[in-house]
Amino acid sequence: MESSNLKITLLEPEDLVKLADHIVKAQPDVLLLDYRLDEDAGSRDGAAAFRAAPLAQQIRDRLGDGPASDFPIVLISSEHKIQTLFRPEKTAHDLFDWKLIKDDVANPRSSRANLILLGLARGYQVLKGLQNHFDSPALFGLSIEQAYLTDYQELKESLRESEYPHIAARYILNFVIRRSGLLLDWHNLLARLGIAAPDADSPALNALHTWLTPTRYAGVFTECRELWWSSMVEEKFEDILNDPVDRLTAAQRANKLSDALEQTYLPATDRWSKTTEFHPIFACAICASATPLKHSLSCLDGRLPKFVDRHRVCFRCIQTDKLEEFNAQSSSEVKLILDETEQRIALRIRSGQLIPAT
Repeated sequence: MESSNLKITLLEPEDLVKLADHIVKAQPDVLLLDYRLDEDAGSRDGAAAFRAAPLAQQIRDRLGDGPASDFPIVLISSEHKIQTLFRPEKTAHDLFDWKLIKDDVANPRSSRANLILLGLARGYQVLKGLQNHFDSPALFGLSIEQAYLTDYQELKESLRESEYPHIAARYILNFVIRRSGLLLDWHNLLARLGIAAPDADSPALNALHTWLTPTRYAGVFTECRELWWSSMVEEKFEDILNDPVDRLTAAQRANKLSDALEQTYLPATDRWSKTTEFHPIFACAICASATPLKHSLSCLDGRLPKFVDRHRVCFRCIQTDKLEEFNAQSSSEVKLILDETEQRIALRIRSGQLIPAT
């Protein structure tokens, strides 16, 4: 991180209350907390034994000076500790804006962690500058003419009722940045286009990125993830297709895109039926492959805003029992659990009663 010209200050754990006061007074652009601040407390004179969550709560409770004193809090720990210790601690999940895995941060070939921290720091500066008017289209990098892209009552009301930047940030990060719906990540974008991922640094990839530039998300927290506006992608693609996207197969979409951009794009393949003559809609929540509605099962996803897409898992991942493996290895606090209405179909897939059509 220092190699990227980020100023780093390390603080030794001390008394919980004093440390919280010290941090809030310092007004950092972003705060990283190791999950187990209590691990080596016994070997340090005067060191207090506590974890990151109580400290984060103390910090969030010290917002009497108003929104200007708010800043992002990031949890950093080993993957194992996040899976086994943090995930069950559900009351602590909303205290942190992001979670980083130590091995990922330490990887010299990855700048992802730095971009996330930069995005969070800049995002909070934007939120604080709005002085609690979080329902502005400018928050999402939109003009007044483009405000229709976020014209959802649940989104506007939730942001309007947010009293502090960290409350608005939590809602935006949870339901706009990390979830498909208003925005598409790379895998869901490819699924909508019906194509396989072009090779890195290839002319086809460069042409695709150039074509998609007007649809690129450039709002708050934009550095945290590479995202595109779902509706804008749909409109732009349909100008090429001369048809609604869902009416065309992956093979047809790939052909149309290849002709329009004068590049070669290979169609996506349905992992279940092994064909390109299918109608992909989204990326599987486990394997990220392009998947049609009829070859997928929905996950339990309670109390989601209407503008957020539910997680769905492809038949092939169900057949190969990837669900439990994914949940065991994932660092996300959210587990993928099939909706109970889908359990009967899942049983038929696993028992071999339901097989791909030949």
